[in-house]
Amino acid sequence: MKNSELTKGFGILERVIVIGISLLVMYLLITAYQKFIDQQRVNTATENAANLIQKARTLTLSSRGGTSGLFYRIQFNVASNYIELRDQNGNSIEKLDLALTPVFIDFPTTSQFKKQAECATAIPPALTFDMLHFERLTGDAKIYTPPATWDSICATNNNSIIFRLKKNPTGDPSRTIKIFNTGSIQIL
Repeated sequence: MKNSELTKGFGILERVIVIGISLLVMYLLITAYQKFIDQQRVNTATENAANLIQKARTLTLSSRGGTSGLFYRIQFNVASNYIELRDQNGNSIEKLDLALTPVFIDFPTTSQFKKQAECATAIPPALTFDMLHFERLTGDAKIYTPPATWDSICATNNNSIIFRLKKNPTGDPSRTIKIFNTGSIQIL
């Protein structure tokens, strides 16, 4: 064999190495892109829920009639995976349905929302389970605390709502909405 025949073109080993490196780079890019998409889905769900909570508070504060004016509330349905804005008569104003998305609603184990979500499964479906409403004059956030009485209300004590991916229910990506008893919210 002459030296010119050895350096002419790529051999099978070089081709396999190039294909292997190309596949590895493609895998890394696809994985990074999938993580980005997952994070965006969680971010979008969190932002939409925060907007709905703020809308309930704003509508309550802007309603007319002093203490007899309308107040609005947020219903969290963990089982069906939706958040709904309702008026004081229970009429649906707006619904954020997460059932068809890869995102679900969760609550920290220390949260009062978690205790209420567990109680919600025992409540007959005909009853509305409202977890969060806003005071008419102050905008303070209050939580209904069943099953004692439907009129029993307590302060939120800085409760949180967590949005996570269904395929990774205990890990990242996740976002949290923290609701303060003043009615303000913070996205973490």
